[in-house]
Amino acid sequence: VLHFRDITHEQEVDRLKSEFLSTAAHELRTPMASIYGYIELMLHKEFPAEQRHEFMSTIARQAELMASIINELLDLARIEARRGKDFVLERLYVSDIVQEAVTSYKPPSGRPSPTLEIPARSGSVLVDRKKIHQVLINILSNAYKYSPAGGSVQLRLRHQQGADHTPWIGIEIQDHGIGMSNEQLHRVFER
Repeated sequence: VLHFRDITHEQEVDRLKSEFLSTAAHELRTPMASIYGYIELMLHKEFPAEQRHEFMSTIARQAELMASIINELLDLARIEARRGKDFVLERLYVSDIVQEAVTSYKPPSGRPSPTLEIPARSGSVLVDRKKIHQVLINILSNAYKYSPAGGSVQLRLRHQQGADHTPWIGIEIQDHGIGMSNEQLHRVFER
């Protein structure tokens, strides 16, 4: 008896998992190197109290970053394992979602809040409030991080009709960074 099975999908999943683990390890290595470096310095040399405090503040920030990365990895694993069953969907106005995210986001010191081009009431969507909030905060953070010399950040809503005439609504966040290459744009929704 011969049994053949197409394992293309399984091989692709394995490849994606390996790529994901490599990316996760790289993301965790950066803050870990900073933490380790500052601790090594403090163990082998005496520093004035002000400088020690500065080192400890950096260590604390990097530890927070690591915890954030680990939480995101755990969220992703949980979502994947439950296949979306942990989403708490509710119908919300997109303008309210954007306003909530912008209000809770604290721009880097000396930088103005993002400018908004959104109507008072926009279309409503079925979303998980916490997850869309996290997405918007992450994108806002990146927009500020990659805008050189304090460039402005703008948010606006975009409306259009889909091919089947269904209405689409999008949130556009614009910064003044270097942007992405065409290859990066093609992969933007990959893990």
